[in-house]
Amino acid sequence: AQAKTAFHTLVQHGKRSEKVLELSTLPSLNLDHEHLTSENMHPVIIKGATAGSVTAHNATIDVPVVFRNCEVDQVDFSNAQFTHDVEFTDSTFGTFRAEETRFEQDADFTGSVFRDRAEMDEALFADDARFRDVTFDSACLFRLATFDGSSNELDDNVDFSETVFHGPARFDKTEFGCATFANCTAAEEFSFKSAVVSGEMLFEETTFDGDVSFEHTRFAGQTNFDGATFGGMVTFTRATVSELCFNSVLVRERATFYAVHFVEVASFRDASCNGPVTFDDARF
Repeated sequence: AQAKTAFHTLVQHGKRSEKVLELSTLPSLNLDHEHLTSENMHPVIIKGATAGSVTAHNATIDVPVVFRNCEVDQVDFSNAQFTHDVEFTDSTFGTFRAEETRFEQDADFTGSVFRDRAEMDEALFADDARFRDVTFDSACLFRLATFDGSSNELDDNVDFSETVFHGPARFDKTEFGCATFANCTAAEEFSFKSAVVSGEMLFEETTFDGDVSFEHTRFAGQTNFDGATFGGMVTFTRATVSELCFNSVLVRERATFYAVHFVEVASFRDASCNGPVTFDDARF
């Protein structure tokens, strides 16, 4: 209760350009069903804190919020709405729930570690979403999520570069503008089934140790896998690819391009596969 009161006072009445909550231990912070607003739009910053739980289920957060260098055992932002920039950087989380959450401005998770399951199914990332250099120790779920970043060149995109997925990663039926997964490592299943990508998608130099599926996925822009390694089976069954770069790729098991529609250009220069490859019923 004391922590919640201090947080509310800081958010609503703090005058500094950065409102910093100085608490080394935060047992819990419950903002469920609240509409949190402020007299000004200065960011609220919690840094270096250890917390048991932070929840904002069905809440509306109308101020910029920053969690930096924190450790939180349990986070629940499901069905919440964040109308300003949010930052959860260089922090460690246990379970993390953000199903059907709306991030209407930038959402930055750079350098954070998710020790347990991260669930962001049906979340909306309306601006930049940064998961650069993040570690997912368990399953991460972004099924039916929407990422609206529209240009890699302007840094207006989804950034999962240099991220490590130790558990299954599922982006099934997810919608992307432009996104990068360059230099990632995926240790287990990596699924993009029926995803829709309207812009450029980068998987350059990424290592997939488990099976990978792009079944029924639609890539409308350039899709670049140059230098990637697939340790298991990779399938693009019935995918639609506008422009594919698959140069210097190594597939250690099976590669399936059954009934793929290659709309414009497909380049496989110096690619190799240790197992069978099929292009049955593919269209070029």
